[in-house]
Amino acid sequence: MSENLGPIETSRRVFCCSSKSDQVLIDKIFLFLISLLKENKKLKNYKEIIIAQENSIFNSKEFLYLSLKDFILYIQEFNDLENYILITAIIYLERFCKESSIILTEYNIHKLLFTSVLLSIKNYEDNYYDNYYYSKIIGIENKELNKLEYSLLSILNFELFITKAEYEKYKKYIYDFNNSNRKNI
Repeated sequence: MSENLGPIETSRRVFCCSSKSDQVLIDKIFLFLISLLKENKKLKNYKEIIIAQENSIFNSKEFLYLSLKDFILYIQEFNDLENYILITAIIYLERFCKESSIILTEYNIHKLLFTSVLLSIKNYEDNYYDNYYYSKIIGIENKELNKLEYSLLSILNFELFITKAEYEKYKKYIYDFNNSNRKNI
């Protein structure tokens, strides 16, 4: 069970720190992402979207062997993530979807999620590994990970700051999430 260490409010952190990511949060994030993917699959032009996004840097068929939940657990296992890292990664992912023309699919969710987690780690953790290490975890070339990171940052206009209110809103939404209450945050 996560231990709440109280709020931290510095120039970089405005989150309640807890111990490492808990299973409840991982399950909720999985449900949230699966819900997004299912919603997107219902779009009338979904097949056209898949074709149009085929050449996106974030698209990949090589991760399809790993379920999304296993992928989230895999990321957690190798990075020993705090809860706030996963929540801020979801915020970055949502921002990305709003700012880009890319729709989340089973072909891009793995790279987008991992890159969002990477940005969150680099923005909110004092100690982190270099991209070479992270590229080995995900099984892609370092050069490709650098491009993924730069592409995501560019689409986000390099704006990674998250207010405490925005963080708390997403945190509550994710923890309260179930498949029947999917709505815009």
